[in-house]
Amino acid sequence: SYPYLLDYVNQPNFVSHYSKEELFDSVINPKIIHYAAKKPWNAKTSLQELWWNIYYYLELPKTKIFNKKKINPIKLKLKNIYYCFMLILMQIPLVNLLFSKKQKEKVINSITKYNSEFE
Repeated sequence: SYPYLLDYVNQPNFVSHYSKEELFDSVINPKIIHYAAKKPWNAKTSLQELWWNIYYYLELPKTKIFNKKKINPIKLKLKNIYYCFMLILMQIPLVNLLFSKKQKEKVINSITKYNSEFE
């Protein structure tokens, strides 16, 4: 379900390949709520209060999404290129021997961290 769907469905020029009944049903019986625009934990949204009420009611733990820093996309891309290059080097058996277990883990963890920034 898209949380702002009702705002769009009620506009006179709204067009969809779903019927209004199907769209209203998806709001009343959501399976997954995806915030495709502003996130209620980061910015003011029309459903922010509802989101926080549910969050506190469910006693969910705070995760890294609450602490996201502004990411410099150029720096992040260069860092990812570096770690991908290191990963390629590690595939060469003779070169692989030059890497310690700790260095290998750092390369793998950095690539995983990079990918999680965009999920």
